[in-house]
Amino acid sequence: ASKTSLETTDQTTADLLNTYSDDDYIKKIQKRLEEDAFAREQREKRRRRLLMDQLIAHEAQEEAYREEQLIHRLMRQSQQERRIAVQLMHVRHEKEVLWQNRIFREKQYEERRLKDFQDALDRE
Repeated sequence: ASKTSLETTDQTTADLLNTYSDDDYIKKIQKRLEEDAFAREQREKRRRRLLMDQLIAHEAQEEAYREEQLIHRLMRQSQQERRIAVQLMHVRHEKEVLWQNRIFREKQYEERRLKDFQDALDRE
């Protein structure tokens, strides 16, 4: 009976050690799971922060590109406006020349009519 009691005591001690070992093992697993979860959370935070930084940098780059395009368009418009202004000055000058030529021609016609009229009077 005492042998059985010794075996039972050894078995109880082994069970207690196993229980202790099982508790340690479970705690280690829980700790590792918590550490893994924390590490995953930190990686996710870093990833989100990196993505946000990339997004902000991309938006800044897009804004700079839009500003550059706007400046180019305004410069092109400005050049076109200068060209148009020069063309307008030429057209106004041509208009002035045509107007002066017309006045000169009308004057010549008037002089010719007066001369023809005078010649007609002289012949009579």
